[in-house]
Amino acid sequence: MNAIDPGFAADRVLLVSMDPGSLGHGAPGVEAFWRSLLERTERLPGVQAASLANTIPLAPGRQRQPIVDPSGAPVEIDTNPVGPGYFRTLGIPLVRGREFLDRDGKDSAPVAIVNQRFAERWWPGQDAIGKTIRTSRAGPAAEVVGLVKDAKYRDLRQAADAMVYLPLFQTTSTSAKTLHVRVDGALDGVVAALRREVRALEPGLPLFGVRTIEDQYHMFLAQPRQAAALTSAFGMLAMLLAAVGVYGVTALAASGQAREIGIRLALGARPGQIVRRIGRRGAAVVGVGLVTGLVVSFGFTRIAGALLYGIEAHDASTFAATTLGLALLSLAAIYVPARAATRLDAARAMRFD
Repeated sequence: MNAIDPGFAADRVLLVSMDPGSLGHGAPGVEAFWRSLLERTERLPGVQAASLANTIPLAPGRQRQPIVDPSGAPVEIDTNPVGPGYFRTLGIPLVRGREFLDRDGKDSAPVAIVNQRFAERWWPGQDAIGKTIRTSRAGPAAEVVGLVKDAKYRDLRQAADAMVYLPLFQTTSTSAKTLHVRVDGALDGVVAALRREVRALEPGLPLFGVRTIEDQYHMFLAQPRQAAALTSAFGMLAMLLAAVGVYGVTALAASGQAREIGIRLALGARPGQIVRRIGRRGAAVVGVGLVTGLVVSFGFTRIAGALLYGIEAHDASTFAATTLGLALLSLAAIYVPARAATRLDAARAMRFD
């Protein structure tokens, strides 16, 4: 999962959430605040680009909106109102067309940007640029001015959903938004500078959810990492218990054959012959255990399937590697007591009852 391409550049992007609408400003005041803050942020040292968005990649929650499909039926689609320069800030490649611009506001014609998944679903084999999208049969149509690559907003393990991006400044929403800032310098310095700029615009406005997209990425992977660590720990413990068990059984069997071993040594048996004799018996038991374990584990893989990504539940290489590892560990556990049995004193061994 660490190697998955999420469709955006997760490094060096700072996220800062604010809710200027909570101070009692209406839509014009909130828009003026965000426009001023974006201008100030882009001028800060160490800032490469800045933008705004309603939805954060890999964060809980999503925004859906009905879109009228070509048949005239409304269909719920993921949407994300974003500010100018959003795709450049997040590193989402623009395939065709343009990004949203400062002029895409309430007084301009409605526009939209779609991802490849949306274009393939609605207009397969056609050019999405210039097509129109309606959020209602009677509402104004938004012209598609850009096509961007797919980005995974909900789950790294699943294909990206169809997504429609809308210009943030063409909406009248006063809800909280998240400032996205691509940084090429020290993050702490940019955060401190941002706090000063916000205080200059709105002294009583708090900042919350200060983190990076990389932090968000790691938070999403926290549960799979914990599951991997836990199952690995149990797996190591199981292998250790298996080795101790095989060693104990082999040592017990060898001690029970001490008289026989002593006689064979007295009659000229070589240590290698003794080791092979004990090893064959132990290997037979191990073989039965490995076959039984393979059959049982093959049936239980459906339970573990939900924890896996990028590997089949019945992956042959995993079963082969695990079986080989257990076999080698078990043979080592057999060899140690078998080798120790060859060092018995023949005269004393023959007196064992």
